[in-house]
Amino acid sequence: MFMHTVSVCRAGVAAVALTAAMASSHAAQYDYSFHTFYDPTTSDAYDTRSLFEAVATLSVSDVAGGVQLSLTQPQHSLASATTAGTFLKTLWFNGPIASWTSVSGLAPLASSGRLSAPVTLDGGLSYRWRFDFADNAFAEGNSATWTLTGTGITAQSFVNSAGWPMLTLTNAGMPFGVTPGGQLNFVALTPVAAIPEPASVALFGLGLLALAAWRGVRSQPRIRPAVQ
Repeated sequence: MFMHTVSVCRAGVAAVALTAAMASSHAAQYDYSFHTFYDPTTSDAYDTRSLFEAVATLSVSDVAGGVQLSLTQPQHSLASATTAGTFLKTLWFNGPIASWTSVSGLAPLASSGRLSAPVTLDGGLSYRWRFDFADNAFAEGNSATWTLTGTGITAQSFVNSAGWPMLTLTNAGMPFGVTPGGQLNFVALTPVAAIPEPASVALFGLGLLALAAWRGVRSQPRIRPAVQ
């Protein structure tokens, strides 16, 4: 019985090591969503019929050597000043020093990058990174993907940085209490972890293996001593 327990434990340790190795190959990914703050189809600022409709999404994920950012503006019902719809202008966020390169879709302007000093915007939120797009270019249905590379650059290092991502949208229409064609800022709060972090995967695997080992030991037949 003792030898069987030892073999189960050894198998469990080997399997845990394998689970950890497999988990390390999983890239962490976090998804942000920028939502409407009231119904854009009426003049009532407290009308919430379309509250939380996404006007843009941002994905921050680990890639080889750094992080990949994917920004998308889906088709939505947010009122626009013209039939061209709304446009994404600037993405603000925080994170460590890195180099960036456009990958696909609309490319950020060359002037984009990490700021020498923080910039304070709506709600007293401060940002060290900004990515600008050409005027009236990032329309609904478009997307942009780029990478940030450098030593120690991970998705978590950006997600854990102080502040929430902010997105500036232009060509907004009435009724928003602003001049038609003006701009609105949207803040994305806590992200959703689309792909679990390696440590979480390994810990989950460890729990399953421990349970399997315990059940394996319990299921072995017990040898009763012979009655003298």
